[in-house]
Amino acid sequence: MNRLPLVLLPALVFMGCAEPEKPPASIATMIEDPTLLDAVLAGCTAGDEEFRASRECINARRAVDAVATAETEDKEKVDLEAQSERKRAALRRQRDRVDQQREVTEERAETEAAAKEAEELTGSADYADHLIAEEAAVLPPTTPTGAVIEPEITEDAPLLGLDESAICTIDPVALSAADLEMLLIALQEEWQFRQARDEPAGARDGEHLPGQETGSATEGDQQGNKPAEVFSGGGGG
Repeated sequence: MNRLPLVLLPALVFMGCAEPEKPPASIATMIEDPTLLDAVLAGCTAGDEEFRASRECINARRAVDAVATAETEDKEKVDLEAQSERKRAALRRQRDRVDQQREVTEERAETEAAAKEAEELTGSADYADHLIAEEAAVLPPTTPTGAVIEPEITEDAPLLGLDESAICTIDPVALSAADLEMLLIALQEEWQFRQARDEPAGARDGEHLPGQETGSATEGDQQGNKPAEVFSGGGGG
């Protein structure tokens, strides 16, 4: 009985002096340390079946799967970012084309509006010049000082433009009543104008010149009856 502790004593001393077994590396540790992961994987590949079934090899394989999943997710994220960037670039190009087309349309509209306005202004200016030319043709001529130049009337020129030679050839019978009345009125106005023009200044002021007859009958003969003498020859014929 006393010999048994003595036999077990060396084994206990050896076990106490031996280094404790290291715990297997965790999945997170091997993911953070790729060198450790590669070393464990190499040992698992070279080891026997029992070592490959150890906890450390299992953690190494799981770490490899986690790294591959993370890389796949990162690649998908990069692809999504690139796809989103391509979409954003396409939208920017489309927006730029729309803006450029709008600018071209606005510039074309402004050019057409300016051309139309210029055409309208040109037409208005031409019309105004036409009106001014017509008005200048109707108005009497003026001197450089602005005074109107009255047409010169000679003693032999009739006021109303009546031609005595033509009047003498008119047949009163061939005229209508209205035309005859208008002709008589024109002749009377012409005669009154010539009488007033040829009358001396003293007579216009009320003085009687030598040999001048007075009385309403004489004035009637001079004013009202004179135009009828023109047709005395025609009526007798």
